[in-house]
Amino acid sequence: MGRDLGYWKAKMDGLGPLDQQLHGRDLAAAPSPKVTASLRREIVTTDIDEAASRLGTTPSSINGTLANFLPFRTSVDPKELVHDFLAKLQDHFWDETENGLDDIYSIAGLSRETHDNRILFLSQPFEPVAKDDPNDRYRWLVMAKSKVLMYQPYAMVVEVSNSLGDRHILKVMYDDTILDLVVAESIADCIVALVEVLTDANTANLALEEL
Repeated sequence: MGRDLGYWKAKMDGLGPLDQQLHGRDLAAAPSPKVTASLRREIVTTDIDEAASRLGTTPSSINGTLANFLPFRTSVDPKELVHDFLAKLQDHFWDETENGLDDIYSIAGLSRETHDNRILFLSQPFEPVAKDDPNDRYRWLVMAKSKVLMYQPYAMVVEVSNSLGDRHILKVMYDDTILDLVVAESIADCIVALVEVLTDANTANLALEEL
């Protein structure tokens, strides 16, 4: 048994219908969401490593693939300083890996049918391969006659991956029967703007409300 489940009971306390809405769309109303559309943005991240170190959020080394499908919920205090808020988020991320979903739903008194995951965030930290890499064709194996099409079972998937040069690629993928391009573009714009603000050397000691 990992962390005291009282931690999760407090975290999930007070969830209501509004917590299952995104831009006015009720995510819980979709019984079987699936990603059917996407958009892509390139983000210039020249100073991101320096910013992460300055803000005290440089992650520990991770060997292999990292996936966390647990719910992530935290409070936001407008008076809190940016670096304190980011440090808290990183601490919460590592703290929240000690219990399984079944135990979390049970202690929170929630049903996975009504409060199942609808949004997924993916970080792909792998180094990209240049288009002229002579070994690139050996990296993938295509199965002959494969006709399997697998949809990602979420209303929205936000993915950030490394790109060549000082850049990252942001993808916002979504179920276009629940969300539309206007919403996806708004979310992408907010993420890009937030990265620009947080990598600014002058923001570390600002309160969140000043951003």
